[in-house]
Amino acid sequence: MTGFDPLLRELDAWHASGRVARLWWRDDDATQPTPALRQLLLTSVESGVAPVLAAIPFGATAALAETLARQPAIRVWQHGVRHHNAAAPGRKKQELVAPTPDLLHDLAAGRGRLSNLFGAQMQPMLVPPWNRIGAEILPHLPMIGFSGISTFKPRQDREAAPRLMQINTHVDLLDWQRQAAFRGTAQCVADICAHLVAKRHGTADSDEPTGVLTHHVVMRSDAWDFLNALFAATNCPGVCQWAIPAPHPAATDP
Repeated sequence: MTGFDPLLRELDAWHASGRVARLWWRDDDATQPTPALRQLLLTSVESGVAPVLAAIPFGATAALAETLARQPAIRVWQHGVRHHNAAAPGRKKQELVAPTPDLLHDLAAGRGRLSNLFGAQMQPMLVPPWNRIGAEILPHLPMIGFSGISTFKPRQDREAAPRLMQINTHVDLLDWQRQAAFRGTAQCVADICAHLVAKRHGTADSDEPTGVLTHHVVMRSDAWDFLNALFAATNCPGVCQWAIPAPHPAATDP
């Protein structure tokens, strides 16, 4: 029995029900070309799976934009502002805490900067650093040009706020309590299956594609090996589809 057998059985169940299992890949913390980014791009080319790169707007470089332009299927979403922790001492890390005028201005400015850098590859989707955002910020996002948000865990509603689509990730390959060590094939496969089963049985939103989350900057060889094996195991046209989710059209510009 291979490590992917539970996933293959679940995909068989989807196929038997006449449905296609949809998955997608999000990678966080992009700023510049590095050997790790080259590994990500190679993985994308060899697998045929294009990721969403969550780029830090005031860290992203022109060199990153030039590199990604060679793979136009990749999309760029906005990863906060500067990826700085603004949480109170003793609280979990969070950059986007409250909708202050300064924060909303910086979010809009960051969106503009990424748009200038990446052009059509950039989509107005916000990825909060550490997957955390103050709930009071959400209604403001469409007014400053965002059409959606992406955090972690199954969404409870299709929209996080009016005119703000929610497209989350569900499976993190890394264990942040163990210095970003790979969580292991069995656990990652179990997490993918858990979301697919929940969607198939109607206990999770069946329209939300299952998102796999990576962080190329800190990934080690075992996590890369798993990702490549995952893409190979799920190369099942008509049964499983890897595709970047389509967000709503851009919200109202400021």
